[in-house]
Amino acid sequence: MDIFDNNTLSQSFMNLELLKIVLFISNSVLFSYVGIAFGTLVLSLTMKGKSTVAKDPFYFEFSRYLVSSGIFKKTAGIIFGVAPLLASMFVYTILLQTSEFSVSADFYFTMWLLIAAFVLLYVYRISLNTKEVLSVYSGKENNESLKNKLSNLSAFSALALFLLSMYILVGENMYIMTVNSRPANNSLLNILFDNNTLIEFSFFFSFAFMFAALFSLVDLFNGGSKFAARDAERGGTAKRFLIKTAMIFVLFLPALYFIKVISVPKEALSSSFFGTVIFIMFLLFMISVYLYYMYKEEKIEFRGAAFYAGLLLISFIALQNEFAFNTANALNEKALLEKYNADKIEMEEAIGIFSIPKLTGEDIFKAKCSACHTFETKLVGPPYNETVPKYKEDIAGLKDFIAHPRKIREDFPIMPDQGLKPEEVDSIAAYLLSHFK
Repeated sequence: MDIFDNNTLSQSFMNLELLKIVLFISNSVLFSYVGIAFGTLVLSLTMKGKSTVAKDPFYFEFSRYLVSSGIFKKTAGIIFGVAPLLASMFVYTILLQTSEFSVSADFYFTMWLLIAAFVLLYVYRISLNTKEVLSVYSGKENNESLKNKLSNLSAFSALALFLLSMYILVGENMYIMTVNSRPANNSLLNILFDNNTLIEFSFFFSFAFMFAALFSLVDLFNGGSKFAARDAERGGTAKRFLIKTAMIFVLFLPALYFIKVISVPKEALSSSFFGTVIFIMFLLFMISVYLYYMYKEEKIEFRGAAFYAGLLLISFIALQNEFAFNTANALNEKALLEKYNADKIEMEEAIGIFSIPKLTGEDIFKAKCSACHTFETKLVGPPYNETVPKYKEDIAGLKDFIAHPRKIREDFPIMPDQGLKPEEVDSIAAYLLSHFK
């Protein structure tokens, strides 16, 4: 996918920050919706199997309801799955363009897997909702047999594609956190057989079932669901199943999350990363409390709060992963900004907009320093003949003080930050030291 890797433009600091916001939103939408689609598919297959064993049409109706709630529109998979994936691929390609890593090929492959999964999921939904989809065939038994085979084939194929696409995607997200400590050969096999990929996928797998159950629970009691009345006739069978499913999988999440956190590479850790840990653990606790009250106290009104807590949970996970990536990718981002500044100067000079002449050390002294300093006389600040000579053998220390002023002497106020560029700091430092050779 060289078209993505070799044709990206360098970006300003503001553009990079906007791209990070796009990445956060895209990953939040992608993982939350794919979790719902994948989870409702598995739950639907579970109920479909139970309807065959129990010979009870209620479970078939429940199976049909679950998959219909998961893929509620023909275009839902494209809007909430494929589009966010493409946005994430675009952002990662830009942020990693100064490194030797290339993620576009894996993301592009995953995109096609995901498209195929959503198409097959929609076929499965149609097969459950259309009674006479194969009416052209004669004989009811043959008709139902073919329809059931089509239903199972599309469902299990979609399931396999969802598993593979999300396994690759979560692995890719973990792998790029080690962008500066691993070889650039981020082959698909390296990602598939990485321990961190398995850990991250285990967390997503459990989250998907919990979140899908909560989503279906909210949809079931939103006031417009026809199946809610049918479930009430059966004493809330569907409601109890969804609550129990969510409760089972939320119990796994804290342990899996702990393993996930300790497996994050050291170079990706930061105070922001650990700050999100507190919020994530709090959200897991609140979801558990809401589910407990729904199960023990029959307080179904907590379903909305539990679902939105789950939505916040996956959003904080996406934010935490982005903090880890930003920390690991700091050197590449710095190189990207330097490239942008160099490209900007080159472009401005090429088209003749303007060219800012470089200031000499003397120019900077007259413009920035002379109001408070002279070489012999005390003004607002001390004279240079008392301060600069000690830096004759430590030019780096002088540059550091000029760039980052701090209070050293109690008899003088702290020097204001002059906002000098690195090359201007070099010039004024050289100018000051030239007077004491």
